Amino acid sequence: MATIGKTPEDIKANNKPPLYITTGVLALFRRRCSPHAVTSRAGDVTLVGGALIGLLIWAGLALPVSSNTFIFEGRKMTNHVTSCGCYLITLVVMGGIIGAWG
Repeated sequence: MATIGKTPEDIKANNKPPLYITTGVLALFRRRCSPHAVTSRAGDVTLVGGALIGLLIWAGLALPVSSNTFIFEGRKMTNHVTSCGCYLITLVVMGGIIGAWG
């Protein structure tokens, strides 16, 4: 806890049911989005198709996982947007490059 600057009191104060409900909703979203990213555009081997697959993978995997970390660590929204934005750009560009090679 010391590495993230939290005390046991901070952790107990942040233990609220809406946090767990949000985590459950994000898990359901991840469950729905992940297979869709792979199966819906499996034959699409273009730059745009690959970028869309990267976007779906970001929305289905990176965003929910990063959001769970953000929710429970209680960090600033700026950190969350920066982290998610980095994953978004990386996955969309990588998907586009792989799609263009296809």
